[in-house]
Order: sequence, then C-alpha cells, then structure tokens
Amino acid sequence: MMTASTEGTSSSESLYSRHMENLNTYQFLCLDEDFNNNLLKLRLEFQKLKVFDNVKDCEEYIQKSSSTTQKLLLITSKTLSKKIIPLIHDVKHLSAIYVLCTNERSTIEFSARYNKVKDVFTNLEEMIKRIKEDEDVYERINNATVGITVYSLKEGLEQRNAMFMHLQIFIDIILRMKPTPSKSKKDLLDFLRQKYSDNEKQLALINEFEREYNLEHAILWYSKAPFLSEILNKALRDHDFDVLIAVRFFIVDLYSQLSDEYKKFHDIPSEPILHVYRGQGISEEELTLIRENIGEFISMNSFLSTSTIEQTGQFYSEANKTENGLMKCILFKFDIDCGLLNARPFAYIVDHSQFPEENEVLIALGTIFRIKEVTYNSNEKTWIANLTLCTEDDFVLKPLLEYEKNRLGQNPDFISLGQSLSHIGRYEQAKNLFQQIINESTDDLERIICYHHLIDINRYERKWDEAYKNYMKLPVPQENNHPGMEKYIGYIHASIAELYFWKEEFDMALDYCKTSLSLIPKDHSFLVKPYHIMGTTFMAKDQYELALKFLNKAFDIQEKYLPEDHPSFGETYNYMAVTYEQMKDYLNAFEFYNKCLRIYKKSLPPSHPNIQNNENNLKCLEVMMNNH
Repeated sequence: MMTASTEGTSSSESLYSRHMENLNTYQFLCLDEDFNNNLLKLRLEFQKLKVFDNVKDCEEYIQKSSSTTQKLLLITSKTLSKKIIPLIHDVKHLSAIYVLCTNERSTIEFSARYNKVKDVFTNLEEMIKRIKEDEDVYERINNATVGITVYSLKEGLEQRNAMFMHLQIFIDIILRMKPTPSKSKKDLLDFLRQKYSDNEKQLALINEFEREYNLEHAILWYSKAPFLSEILNKALRDHDFDVLIAVRFFIVDLYSQLSDEYKKFHDIPSEPILHVYRGQGISEEELTLIRENIGEFISMNSFLSTSTIEQTGQFYSEANKTENGLMKCILFKFDIDCGLLNARPFAYIVDHSQFPEENEVLIALGTIFRIKEVTYNSNEKTWIANLTLCTEDDFVLKPLLEYEKNRLGQNPDFISLGQSLSHIGRYEQAKNLFQQIINESTDDLERIICYHHLIDINRYERKWDEAYKNYMKLPVPQENNHPGMEKYIGYIHASIAELYFWKEEFDMALDYCKTSLSLIPKDHSFLVKPYHIMGTTFMAKDQYELALKFLNKAFDIQEKYLPEDHPSFGETYNYMAVTYEQMKDYLNAFEFYNKCLRIYKKSLPPSHPNIQNNENNLKCLEVMMNNH
C-alpha cells in the first residue's frame, strides 16, 4: 500500500464551489420539441435554463436531481405535457409545472390530481409574469419560514421518520464537535461573502459582523442580520448539509448562548406553562402533513423565534398571505412545560434582541413538539396549530437515536459528520469531506478510517475501480502508533477480502478474511464485516450452509451491539435473502427481503439507494415466484 496522495479537494474553497452551485433555490427546465423564438425569450428571463427536446431525457434528469437541494420548475408545451406530467408529477423536488399552448385556440385541462400544474397559458408574457410572481412566493417560503419534519407511527411515513432521526443526529454532531473558532468563522465569512457578493448592503453588514461579533452577541446578530436566519432556515429546510457545515460556527455559538439564557430562565420563578406564538407561511404539503398527524411528533428545523404576545404571531401570519394561495397562513401556539427535563433549551431574549418590543422567546433548533390540534379560523383565513413541548425521551426511535449518539462519543469530529452523511446516502458530500480530511491530516489512523469510509461508499456505489485505488492509497500503519491498532489492521484485511470477492477471486477473499478474524478481538463489532464477506463468498461458491452459518455469526454480533432497528441488520437480512434466493427457497428469500425493507424504510431516508435496490430485488423475486 502507498502513502496517501495530496491530490483532490482541500480546504474551504472547493467545499464552497460545490455548494455555491445550489444557492439558487430554483432551477428552470424547459421541455418542447420546438419553442423557436420563445426559447430565446425564456433564456433572457431565466438564467441557466436547461432545455430538453424529448420526454425521456427530461424525465431522467428530474428523477436524478434528488441529490441536489434545488427545487425544479418545469415549463412544457401542450404537445409533450400529457406525456411528461404523469411521469414526474410526484417527484418531491419538482415544485411547479407551467404549460404553454402557443398559437392554440383551445387549451387543455388537467385533473385535480396534478395540482403542481399551476396553469395553462396561451401567451408567453403572461406565463413569464405568473412564474416570477410564484417564484417570489416560493422564495418567501424558503427564506421566511421554518421547515418541519413529522414523525408518525402511521403506515407509509417510515422514511419521513428516518429523516427526522438523522436530522436530529446531524444537529447533535454539529453542536458537540470540538470548536475551531478561527477557521470556522473564516468558513462562515467566506461563504457569506460569496453568497451576497452583489449586495452592498449585506456585505457592509457582513464586514460589521466580522469586526464586532463575539459569542456573547450571537443572539443579537441572529435577530439583527436577516442573512443568518435566512441561510439557516433554507439549509435546514432543504437538508443542505454543505451549507450547515459552513455555518456550524454560528450554530454552535447561538446554541451555547441560548443554553446559558435557559439556565438563567430556570433560576427565576415562573409560571409552570409558558404560552408562546409564531405566525408564518406554510406550504400546502406541510400543512396537510400536520393536519393528518394529530397526536404525532413534529420537529421545527431551525432556531424558532416566538413571542409571548399572540397579536405579534398573528401579525406575522397575516404578512404571509398571497393572492395565488401558494402559501397558507398558520399561527403556531406552543405550550411549553417549563419543568420538563431533557428538552432542548429556550429562553426570553428581550435583553439581546434587536426587537425587544416583540417580547421574544427563542427556541433551539431540533426541538420536538407533539401536534395537539389543528383548526381553521375562517374569519382570519388562518390555520391554527396547537403544539406541546416534548423531549427525546418521548421519541419512539429513542434506542436507535441513543445508540448513534453514544457511538459518536463526547467530541464528534468531521469524520463523524462524514459517517452521518454516508449513512443517509449523501455519498458525494461524504466523499468530499473524507478526502479533505485525508489531505489535511498527518495521523495514520485518522486517514485509514477515512479511506475505509471511502471504500464503503465505493462499495455501495458499485465503483470497484475507485475502491481499488483507495485500497492502494492506504497508509501502512505502525502498530505501536495507536492503542488497539491491530483491530484496524484486521478491518483493512476484511476490506481487501471484499475487493477479491468482487474480482471473483474467492479463495484469496477467504484467506484475507481468516487473517482479519485472527487480528480482530473475539466478539468485537468489527467482526461483522469479515463474517459478511465470508457469507457472501461461500454463497458465490454455492456452499449455502456455510454462507448462512457466517451470516448468522454476523447477526449474533450485531444483536450484542446494535438496537433492533439499526440499518446494519438490513444488510445482513439482504445477504440472507440473496442466499435463500440462490437456493431457490423463495419463501424464505421473500421473508428476509421484506425484513430488510422494513428496517431500511424505518431507519434510512427516502432517497437512500439501499431502499431502491431492495425494492427492485423484491420485484424480481415476485416475478420468479409467479413463474414457478
């Protein structure tokens, strides 16, 4: 093995170049076989318009764009609208569709099911005007409102639940990371200056922020500088982890000062229940989600500005009324039990706020509430949601959440962030982060861990050439450099065994697995990897009893260390299902594929490739079962 190369991404510059591509909230797509002069007008109005002349390419692009944080707006012709809309309408990151019927006396109608079709136009200028009006509203939703995540026991919401959990874990990593104030502050300032490079007023405020900001003024700057709350709201709403990493310095400071104020608040006698209010706009989708999940959990995905004055909340709710109805008005009424233990911090911030007259109470990001009631005030044309404060102790996936937090330790680092991104299927972001650590670190163990995470990602992506290159870059560890280094060397041998497995050199794979087993301590969690590889290798050699024997050994180790819904169980179930399928024992294969899918849906976010792969495996198996 060779020493790590210094090529690749480094420092904040390359990180910004990646996430600056996603700073514009919306990307415009155009689908038509021949828009002629209209295309030129559209290009002048909408920067970076992406044009397609056939349905297949347009559909593929929309389906594959889920890894970005941008929302999509589609402009299409009458001719192709009937073909493309049924294929892409339900894609989550597609926000709206506009249909243009040029030179047509009659337009077309779409069923109520296709509610993303905003209108059918016969005049291009009218369509452009409507799109710009709608875009302004969409931007207000993203900049001025707080995103939500709902956790529910109802069937079909397992993947939302997983995203709920992973966002809680990600927030916890950010808050517990060992601070590096000077570098983190520079990261934030660089990011802000790039984002607002054409806004002199904001740049002047950013320069003031650089000169005058300190930890004791985090809350003041949150209320004083709109760019900070807007960036946080948008990044947390879109799960834009690159941006959250860039602004982690401010997140940590704001949370820290709020925690200090929370302690002061509890030292002063107060009413047992604190009633606060927040008015904002909300999308139809999120409103429906809240209304359909009364009694379930909801997480407000940002720091939450509220007021003890109900009229203040009503004012902000009414300020979000729109003529086209794209944004609904909602007034959140929060009942906060001041004696509740293990809740995230909240406090009065009147002495620190730019707007003391609003009698503001700031609530920490990631705070969990229970949805008590949702009603509609027809006179005010406002929805009212009553929420009560909860803690993580109320959360049904508490064992899995606790396991992940304990695994991270007291001081998570960038490797922890990379692992979290990898677990939720954000592979490109995770790879960039691991590569950055490798380039900057002089610690062999740290680089070995990063290379193995890279190799695991290569495995999930089925990029074996990349995996091999990363194997060859592994530094040669000196056993005495770190306590317990031997088990990491054993893990390396298991990874090399996996490479030989995919090259179909099965005897070499088994040899490396045996060496791996001799180096990893008995009953250690690292043993799962060589057992998995031995199981799949024996399966490939048609030695099914041995395959199941080692897969069951992996399962036994997992049972000792992991909570029951951990996604690693899904991997073991998947290998068992494939083994039974090879044995033509389709009933057992069907059972284990379903076990695997149940765990993946419960513990992984919706876009994770493991879910898609498992669903495809089940479909193929069902076809075979029907043919027998």
